[in-house]
Amino acid sequence: MRKKNAVHFGNSGFSLAELMVCVLLSSIMYLTVFVSAQTGILSMRHTDVRIHLNDQLRRAVDAFGREIVQTSPAVVGTHISLTTDGNGNSVVSFQIPIDADGINDWSGSTRADVIDNTTEYVQWGAHKNLGNENSDNALLGQWIRYSVQQNANITDPSMKNQLVRDILLANGTTVDANQPSKIIASNITRFQVTKNTQRLDVVLEGTARDNTEGGGSTRIIRDSYSTELILRNDTY
Repeated sequence: MRKKNAVHFGNSGFSLAELMVCVLLSSIMYLTVFVSAQTGILSMRHTDVRIHLNDQLRRAVDAFGREIVQTSPAVVGTHISLTTDGNGNSVVSFQIPIDADGINDWSGSTRADVIDNTTEYVQWGAHKNLGNENSDNALLGQWIRYSVQQNANITDPSMKNQLVRDILLANGTTVDANQPSKIIASNITRFQVTKNTQRLDVVLEGTARDNTEGGGSTRIIRDSYSTELILRNDTY
């Protein structure tokens, strides 16, 4: 009768070399996951900074454009003034039609209008607050000014420059002390407005600091926005 061969099993387990290889592979895997996670976090923060900068530029263009298009491009009876400050940024002062008397001068109409009830001419001036066009918010004869100002209370140089909306007195140059300045947007490094008959070419540039880069280095993010605005009010 044929005898079956016995099967013998050796001692189970890992050798020292195998354990070291396993630890090495695990360390590499964990390091890869950690680096990927850190890269993702940095990328997300970098995106947040860029979105913030883009939002500042968009807000600046929206606010400025909403008001400036209401002024008149006329050379005679000028209601817009474009100058340049010491840093090369535009200083834009303008008036818009307002309902200062709150009187409806159009028979049968249910709304008030910008025509003066006595002189029957357009009432030119400014609104105290952006977006509020009620008659109790109107300042007859005064001006709106958009300019880039430095905020001394901000330490981050990329945020010091702010697009500011001021209300000027009827002389068009003196800031109305009774009307507080309104900060429209921060991070503005360039504000350039060029007038060509009824058209305004507007260029806005901004910078922001991304402090989340590896090794503690800082990256400066730059963005720009340009648009063309049509001055729609040809009334003198």
